Amino acid sequence: MNKQIYSAIAVSIVLLLMSSIFNSCIQEILAKATVETSQVTSVTEATAICGGVISADGGSDVSARGVCWNTSPYPTIENITTAEVVGTGPFTSLIKGLSPSTTYYIRAYATNKGGTSYGLQMSFTTKILSIATTPIAISLITATSAIGGGNIISDGDSSSLTVTVRGVCWNTFPSPTIENRKTSDGIGGGRFTSKMDSLTAFTTYYARAYATNGNGTIYGNEVSFTTLSGVIVLTTNVVSSINAYSVTGGGMISSDGGASVTASGICWSTTEYPTTADSKTTGSTTSGSFISSVTGLSPGLTYYVRAYATNSFGTAYGNQVSFTTLGRVVDIVDNVYNTITLGTQTWMVENLKTTKYNDGTPIHLVSGSADWADSTPGYCWYNNDAPNNNIYGALYNWYTVNTKKLAPTGWHVPTGAEWTTLENYLIANGHNYDGSTTENKIAKSIAATAGWSTSTTIGSIGNDLTKNNTSGLAGLPGGYRNSDGAFSGVGYGGGWWSSTEDSPGDAWARYLSYYYSYVYSYNANKQCGFSVRCVRDN
Repeated sequence: MNKQIYSAIAVSIVLLLMSSIFNSCIQEILAKATVETSQVTSVTEATAICGGVISADGGSDVSARGVCWNTSPYPTIENITTAEVVGTGPFTSLIKGLSPSTTYYIRAYATNKGGTSYGLQMSFTTKILSIATTPIAISLITATSAIGGGNIISDGDSSSLTVTVRGVCWNTFPSPTIENRKTSDGIGGGRFTSKMDSLTAFTTYYARAYATNGNGTIYGNEVSFTTLSGVIVLTTNVVSSINAYSVTGGGMISSDGGASVTASGICWSTTEYPTTADSKTTGSTTSGSFISSVTGLSPGLTYYVRAYATNSFGTAYGNQVSFTTLGRVVDIVDNVYNTITLGTQTWMVENLKTTKYNDGTPIHLVSGSADWADSTPGYCWYNNDAPNNNIYGALYNWYTVNTKKLAPTGWHVPTGAEWTTLENYLIANGHNYDGSTTENKIAKSIAATAGWSTSTTIGSIGNDLTKNNTSGLAGLPGGYRNSDGAFSGVGYGGGWWSSTEDSPGDAWARYLSYYYSYVYSYNANKQCGFSVRCVRDN
């Protein structure tokens, strides 16, 4: 009996040993699969692509494969995994649900009857939502607004990371945030523009583009800009076309100050520094040059004028310009002459054309050349053409001037010294063609803007007639009559007598020529016929 028990025990032990050896052999036969981890590619804020290659199944079918990952090294299938179609060979996995700006560790895995095997560990860091490093340049800056913007390079690859609001934020201090003032300019990625408004004039602001998604708000680089002052910048033009009752003026708006100009024009008064509370013109020019006509003036008065322009910040004024309207004087035969005051003198603007002395006595009209060549006081019209009376006035010999009765009452033919006083005033007050205040280069300022022959000589009367007559004297090329009775010079020159005698046969005169830049003073034969300008008695 005991032998039988021992025999049974012995058999059991043998069977157990044989089973263990069999299982061990089976385990040796069922080896794990061989797997390699691929490189990680296409990394975004929330996704990446990885995978692997199963080069051997270990003797049994691969029942699961994919990649596993974690924020800690050596992830396993106990962490987050993908599950791809089973089998050997290469496979690719899309990794989702990642967090931006986070480092992950990843391994490919494969499971068969022999267990789970892993490839080598790889690591990668997800991207963050990014805005262009420099916002779109600040532009169209005014006193109260500016245009900015940004460029969102990526807005994420999942609905939780899509940009839900974007724009520009700003403040008067650096590093503005969306807690300060901001715009909201749509969603998603790409380029956008923003209008910052309700700004304060002449203030420095700091601005940044921003974008917000499910992960929070990020900002672009900071830029700064200064709003415009709101103050309009303008200048006043020199007045022109001066007569007894009107002038032409204007101005130049070089900057609207950053706010729309709502009104512009010129204002004037007989007292200095006029404002819009005085007389004014009203126009709608918002930038650049404008011209205004001033009417309703009084003859012989000095006026002050300034250009003005108005915007929402107020009214700005240009520099002050003054002018004197032409006066009016009537001769013995009811010819009316405009006058102008220059310095301490008041001059006629037209040439004298009276046919009588101021006592009513007729002046001798001399037509024939032979009759002209004597010392009898007399006058004529150029080429004996009486209608020229309306353009150039009459030509008088000096003996007529010397009667002391030629000028209207209260007026006289200027002396040589009075001509010199006029010339010195014009030179000192910038009427030389080149703006200098020395030497005699004032011919253009005295000559009219029409009627003169043209010249290529710089600074001459005939070179660019539009720049003539800054003095307002409007001298015309009325020509002259020689002592032998011959006529000459209309269109090319004009002479004016003085009352100053030089010698028994000569007297002083002034002459303008289309090719001169200066007033020519010379002693002429008293028998010559010249025009006459009169100056008011002091």
